[in-house]
Amino acid sequence: MAEPLKPVLDWSDPDYDYGDTRDVVTTPDGITETFFRGFGAGIEGIKTDTEYFKGLANTLIGDDQAAAQNIANARQSEEQNANQFGDLQTFEEFLDNPSFGGFFSQVAKNVARSPPT
Repeated sequence: MAEPLKPVLDWSDPDYDYGDTRDVVTTPDGITETFFRGFGAGIEGIKTDTEYFKGLANTLIGDDQAAAQNIANARQSEEQNANQFGDLQTFEEFLDNPSFGGFFSQVAKNVARSPPT
């Protein structure tokens, strides 16, 4: 019998080989995927903030090398998280050209981002 949690466990395994997916960003397919990407973006935001805080703490204790690494990690995380939604309509684009489907996409994306942060 297949293990139903294997994909989830593999996803959270730091040794799992994801391949090079940094340049492969697709637009979410539907509200459910938009919601889950939004939730993931919220979690990544927490990780980014934690790296910035660690950088601040390392600066205060005088460990400038560790602080620089923390800041670099935070910036990399921000960069990767910035394009989480591919070509999904931005909120500004939605305001310029509102649609019924766009409304639900914006709700799913932004509501999902909020609880983690």
